[in-house]
Amino acid sequence: MLYHVELTDTFGGERNYSWVRRKNITVEPTLDDDKLFVAAAEAVGADTDKDNWDFVSTPDGVSAYHKTDCVALWAEWTESADAVPGETV
Repeated sequence: MLYHVELTDTFGGERNYSWVRRKNITVEPTLDDDKLFVAAAEAVGADTDKDNWDFVSTPDGVSAYHKTDCVALWAEWTESADAVPGETV
């Protein structure tokens, strides 16, 4: 399955986009949300320790806000790499 991953800064608890890292990743369809989070975090160079994040599963992937750093990470299922910016890893 193909996921679009973004990591960006936050301001006041909201995604700020003063900088952003985007990647497309392909993972096995049977991958659970914990492993999807780790794969997404690794792809954009983020902290992979789930204990450091406020993490939620979403209908289309995962979303997380770091507990001490002002960053947000999310991975959303997509049908096509052409539909979103980034590169496949």
